Amino acid sequence: MCLHISISLCISAEATALAYNVAQQHDDVESPMAPLFSPLTPLVTVREAILKETDVGVSVLIEENPSPIRSMTPETFEIYQTLSNKAESPLPFRDHQKQISDIISDTDSDYIPNSDEEFSDKDIPARSGKISVVAVVHGIDENNKENNNIATVSDIDAREPDELTQSREEFIDNSGNLEKLDEAERENNKIWEGRPKKGRKRKFQEYTLRQRKERKYANLSYQGKTKFVEPVVFKDYACTCRKQCHQLISKEQREQEFNKYVALTSYEAQLLFIVNCVKETSKKRTYTVITGNVTKKNKPRQYKRTYSINSIEVCRDMFVNNFQISPKKIDISLRKNRDGKLIKDQRGYSVGGWNKTSEEDVEFVKNLINSLPKYESHYRREQNSSCQYLKLGMTIQKIYELYLEKSNEVYGKTKAPVSFSKLKNIFYKDFNLRCKALKKDTCSRCDAFNNKIKTSTGEEQAKLNEEKMKHLKRAEDLRNDMNKDLMQAKTDENFECLTYDLEKTLPLPRIPTSIIFYKRQLWMYNCGIHAGSDNNGHCYVWIEGEAGRGAQEVGSCLIKYIKTKLNPKVQNLVLWSDCCGGQNRNIKIVLMLRATLNSHQTLKTITLKYLESGHTFLPNDTDFSKIEAQLKYHERIYTADEYIAVIKKSKKKNPLQVQRMEKKDFFSTKKIEKNIVNRKVFLDKTKVNWLITKEILIKKEEKFVIFMKTQNEEKFKELNIEKKIKGKSLEISDNDFTLLWPNGKEIPQPKLDDLKSIFDFIPKDCLDFYKSLRGNPSLHDDIDGFGGEPDFAQEQE
Repeated sequence: MCLHISISLCISAEATALAYNVAQQHDDVESPMAPLFSPLTPLVTVREAILKETDVGVSVLIEENPSPIRSMTPETFEIYQTLSNKAESPLPFRDHQKQISDIISDTDSDYIPNSDEEFSDKDIPARSGKISVVAVVHGIDENNKENNNIATVSDIDAREPDELTQSREEFIDNSGNLEKLDEAERENNKIWEGRPKKGRKRKFQEYTLRQRKERKYANLSYQGKTKFVEPVVFKDYACTCRKQCHQLISKEQREQEFNKYVALTSYEAQLLFIVNCVKETSKKRTYTVITGNVTKKNKPRQYKRTYSINSIEVCRDMFVNNFQISPKKIDISLRKNRDGKLIKDQRGYSVGGWNKTSEEDVEFVKNLINSLPKYESHYRREQNSSCQYLKLGMTIQKIYELYLEKSNEVYGKTKAPVSFSKLKNIFYKDFNLRCKALKKDTCSRCDAFNNKIKTSTGEEQAKLNEEKMKHLKRAEDLRNDMNKDLMQAKTDENFECLTYDLEKTLPLPRIPTSIIFYKRQLWMYNCGIHAGSDNNGHCYVWIEGEAGRGAQEVGSCLIKYIKTKLNPKVQNLVLWSDCCGGQNRNIKIVLMLRATLNSHQTLKTITLKYLESGHTFLPNDTDFSKIEAQLKYHERIYTADEYIAVIKKSKKKNPLQVQRMEKKDFFSTKKIEKNIVNRKVFLDKTKVNWLITKEILIKKEEKFVIFMKTQNEEKFKELNIEKKIKGKSLEISDNDFTLLWPNGKEIPQPKLDDLKSIFDFIPKDCLDFYKSLRGNPSLHDDIDGFGGEPDFAQEQE
């Protein structure tokens, strides 16, 4: 063990440097620093230590201050006296030009030199101020004085200078090692925290409310609301009653019963224990309470109680103090027992207290939430069939704002509204609703990798990092391929590259009125197609009552572009899109393009390519952002024509070209599907998986073969869809297209009812369109806008 004692000395103005020798045999021999003490020893603070230069030496005056730390042991005080006496002994001064070592410190009396800095005594200029003299003592052994390594004055005098210098250097090296060990230990014990959780933080991080309750009744220490509570220990209480109860039952018996009580570990068990130890009997005589009764008992008890410990009757004070409970807890136990019901802990938030929210206010909030339009999701139907979604942009904060507006409208200022936290609690507790988040091009795989990497170590972490890098490289390679195709389309007239995507649904009517948040709105769809050859964007728009937003609707938009906009010189067409299986990657859209390719005059191949999931930013997203930015300046939109005018004005350079899709423009593949065989295996007998396919190629000369591959590096696999009847193959032609929605598409009846209820907010010249809509009670409103059973397989990531 090492002891550190710091002694602060003030240098007089006459002295410019102080270098004294703890033990010096010759004047020309440098002295090492005094032995250092451990910080575990109580410090001796020095208020005054005045050094005066005399012919004899230096005299030291030391005044000891009181310290909150315990006083020094006799052995420590003996060491301190030894050093103090040595400091008062005659020490000749050296030449004041002699430099002082790194024991000098102007900042702190507990200063310890940094072991990483190598200073010689001649490198540091002398300065006036406080000097910290630190002593080190190794191996203090109280039981064996002979083995003590404490250096006495005679020992120090007898030691050679080289040995003393070596000891000082060893101490500095050891100090550096200790610092490095402490730093390494702090690094190892460092608690790595992940991303902070959303919401309020716990006041006491150690235990939850339930855990603190369990620890309380298990007689363990726990953090209360205002203080840290220690376990209850038995106390020997001696009552002052006439019975002298502490003499009727021994201390051992009372302690044994106390231990039984605190070991019950539950509130209900403790109440039952009290009920068994305290008996109530009817009083033989009661007294009438008259006015002015000095006892102020307005309702005297009709019973008396007897308290017992280990079946020995004691007074109430002995019982209460022995088990360290309050009389109120006894009253609660017996009252619950008198009611004849099961003794149960009914305390807590479920019952509520004096500030409990009234049932009327709770019902008001529930009715408001129930009035909001709700939607289903085809993507989540298998995982959670009972879950419903609120409309896009509807958040809990927005619901609370609507509640405040509605509450002010109904009650005014006569009733205070419920808090946001209470509304949030009702929303999560009594409803299975979710707020649909805005669609963003974020990668769920990258997020999953990052979360797993943070919590893993060693080989597992290395493997996850490797998988993540492969995923990112695959995404980068696919994006580079898309950029190459877009560049090639600018220079090669026989080649065209198109990117296509669906914009988020646009609501009709668009009204800045709060009532619209309680109503279901009609959707307008926009399928964007961006051409790489001229860098122009095209928008194909239609209304929910005309068609849906499935694979056949998207395929119909592509067919219209190929037939009306595609350069007739193009022979090879490449289509890039995201990984949505609903619109881009299924048998229906391939059959539509297959039929179009067979009848086209110049096209030879059509290739569908798909970006990596989560990294699917397309040129169409730039076009859509321009539209959404322009919509900020238009609060009221009632018809599709008004939306089209906004879209046309959204870009000044290369304006978007808008095509209005009609009922006759949407085709169905129902008849074509009867002329093919949708096989589930390739020619090499491997299984077909549309959802992981990255590239699909169809060639004009191969009428019944679809070429597919899942990675850029691998070869195409062939899928034969040919169907023969009596040895004759059936043709795939665009003549077999039928209208998808010849009479328009019905919308859910609740949505139609909501639209009719807001006719007063729509101009009369715009009502004809809304009145032409048809509703169907059997249809369910879908948050993704499909409005019925989707015509595609759902993608599982």
